[in-house]
Amino acid sequence: MGRVKKLLHTAKLKPVADRYSDMYSVEVCEDFHIHWRNLRLQFDQREWIEFVQVVMASWEEWRKIGGPAPHPDRSVPLYLQIDKINPTHGINGTNFRIEDDDLNGPAIHVHYRSDRLEFSHEEFLAIADGFTEAAKKLRGE
Repeated sequence: MGRVKKLLHTAKLKPVADRYSDMYSVEVCEDFHIHWRNLRLQFDQREWIEFVQVVMASWEEWRKIGGPAPHPDRSVPLYLQIDKINPTHGINGTNFRIEDDDLNGPAIHVHYRSDRLEFSHEEFLAIADGFTEAAKKLRGE
């Protein structure tokens, strides 16, 4: 979690997101996608291979050490894998975009580099208000 220097915004969310809260998929199309709830991670082939290898090695390490569960008192992470990766995203590495989308019903897509978050309009407005409040505090307003 890190060390919080200053809390800029906090809010309680509904227990279940409005969009895709119960969905996952792993796809190969124009590139590789992992959809996990309302998050999409996008990989080129090099990144996909590296990501899958890291996850598989982490799984094996976790099993080897007895499959410990997360614990609220564990202040130091138990690293299953840690190393450097290429800092340049293979897909849309300089991308920041916010879209109003209606392919599967009204939604807001927030694209940040090769990641995408999807929200209902109501959820997006609450998050945007939180960013606005945090930005004002950070600027000392």
